[in-house]
Amino acid sequence: MALTAATDVSPCPNQPFPVEVRVDGCDKQPCTVVKGKDIIFEIDFTAGFTVKNIYTNVRATVFGLSVGYPLPDEQKYACKMLLYGSYCPIYEGEDVTYKFVFAVGTFYPEIGVNIEISLIDDDSKIVTCFNTDIKVVKGS
Repeated sequence: MALTAATDVSPCPNQPFPVEVRVDGCDKQPCTVVKGKDIIFEIDFTAGFTVKNIYTNVRATVFGLSVGYPLPDEQKYACKMLLYGSYCPIYEGEDVTYKFVFAVGTFYPEIGVNIEISLIDDDSKIVTCFNTDIKVVKGS
């Protein structure tokens, strides 16, 4: 299922910005997310250089403190979640859509968080990067 509405997200300073980002159920920041549910992102980007492998890197900022958010290896390796027939390697100038499913744990506090999502290569060079604000709420 493709997400259709573009979501208003913010660029990372001095880094390549995606062509478009879609967050399921959200078109404007902050995106409300329910504890225990997944957030589904579709990220359209154009590779500025050839990338053999691509990985997802997530940082969360709360109350001014920024920390890396560890992902399981199968979720971190983004090549397996490229859509519409794309695969790694990704060549310079290639347009790609990546589907990222981010699990919001039931233990998450009910607060606002800034999430930075970047896609990086084997040498940690940033392919694309954006920020979005989320508000974690309790499910019904």
